[in-house]
Amino acid sequence: MSGRQRIKSAAGDVWRIFAIAATVAAVVGVLFFHVWTQYRITQLGYRIADVTHRHRKLLEENRKLTIEAAVQGRTERMSALARARFGLRPVRPEQIHPITLRPRAQNGDEVVDGEAVALQERRK
Repeated sequence: MSGRQRIKSAAGDVWRIFAIAATVAAVVGVLFFHVWTQYRITQLGYRIADVTHRHRKLLEENRKLTIEAAVQGRTERMSALARARFGLRPVRPEQIHPITLRPRAQNGDEVVDGEAVALQERRK
C-alpha cells in the first residue's frame, strides 16, 4: 500500500468512526429522552394521584361542613345560642312596627297621589 492509499484509508476510517459515534450518540440521546419522558410521566401521575386524593378529602370535608351548617342553622339552636351568648329575648308584640311601601309605576317612578313622579324630578 502506498502512502496516498494509507491516507485515504485513514481518512475513510476517521469518517466511518465519526459516523458510528454520531449514530451511537443519537441513539443514546433518544434513549435518554425516552427515560426522561417516562420519569416525567410517572412524576405527573403521582401528582395527579395526590391532587385527586386531596380533592376527595376536600369534598368529604365540604359534605361534613354542609351537614354541620344545616345543624347549626336550625332555628331552635340559633335561638338558644342567641339567648345564651348574647342575652337576647324573643320579640314582644309592641316591638314590631309594620311599614308600608309606596307603590311604584312600571318604569320605576314613584306613585304619589295617583300620579307617577319621575325620580329625577324629585331629586331636583
